Amino acid sequence: AVFLFIYPKNIFADSNFSTDYNVTYTINSDASTHVVINANLTNLTTKYYASSYSVQLGFQDISSIAAFDAGGTIVPKISTDDKGTTILLNFNNKDTGYNLKQNFTISFDTNEVAQNFNHVWDINIPGVANQSDFSSFNVYVIYPSFLGNPVYIKPAPSSTNIQNGNKLTFNRQDLGSSGISISFGEFQVYNLNLTYHLANKNYFPITTEIALPPTTNYQDVQIDNISQKPTNVKLDNDGNWLAQYTLAPYKKLDVKV
Repeated sequence: AVFLFIYPKNIFADSNFSTDYNVTYTINSDASTHVVINANLTNLTTKYYASSYSVQLGFQDISSIAAFDAGGTIVPKISTDDKGTTILLNFNNKDTGYNLKQNFTISFDTNEVAQNFNHVWDINIPGVANQSDFSSFNVYVIYPSFLGNPVYIKPAPSSTNIQNGNKLTFNRQDLGSSGISISFGEFQVYNLNLTYHLANKNYFPITTEIALPPTTNYQDVQIDNISQKPTNVKLDNDGNWLAQYTLAPYKKLDVKV
């Protein structure tokens, strides 16, 4: 069987097995993530068994890969392409029988789930295509308590989404095919160094202007220094600050803010 985090496809018929997934993403304080996939295949017939299974992850940067089933450790076969990483498992036990379950676990570390942008953290969980291929698909996100509560979750949590301390729970419908984005932090600080290149190609003086980043309802701007003092500063109809300069004929001027 083949499960693709982004592009799923099953080698055996869906009617022969039911598939259940529980995936836990544990976000560490250094923004790395430990992922544990607990899955089981339930045989719905007496004729077939799953001898192998492959998972295509939507991550290329993964490490510390481990896998096992009820029979013990599995040495996975790993391959990587532009779609991510594929992990192939050959199961230790190959039993037939109605309602028999093939349970297996895959774990790995990745730096592609969480991003630390100083005052803001972003967490992005991959979605699941062809959701009907799975009987259930649950995702648990455990994040460092110092992050506080999320300020943004997309899509908006449904009634089945549970926030318990520093743990979030999502089901198959919550995930969708586009996945889930979670953000923490109430503000972010940026230091900008802007350079404006002004030039007068005429044989007479001109007045030109540069637009300075304004303070709005969503941002506060503090200007520490302007390298060339403007002749005037005005506010336009859109709330932008415009600094005006008079340039002599064929004059060039670089203004650094």
